[in-house]
Amino acid sequence: PPPPPPPPAMMMIPTFANARNRALDEAIAEHAEQVLKREKDACRHANRAYLMKQHQKDVGKALGRLEIHLQEYSRLKENEKERLANARLEKVRTERERKKRESAIEEEKVRTER
Repeated sequence: PPPPPPPPAMMMIPTFANARNRALDEAIAEHAEQVLKREKDACRHANRAYLMKQHQKDVGKALGRLEIHLQEYSRLKENEKERLANARLEKVRTERERKKRESAIEEEKVRTER
């Protein structure tokens, strides 16, 4: 003879188990999505922080180069001032020497005329 049909309470167990498994699967999937989202956000923040740090380094290097250029420019300007001052002194010196020569020539003319 065939086995008797199972009582109705036994029929509910697989349905309940399937529902529980589906709920667990959904919860796991949702949790995994949240974890991935947090990880993605963390990566985005880390990347932003890295880019900011890199930018700060680049700006620091550029400021360093600018400082060097300013120092070189100042040195060139000082050298130029020095050259101009020397040129003025040389001009004054040559002018005095020319005047001395001219006055010596004038004195010589006056002497020879007497």
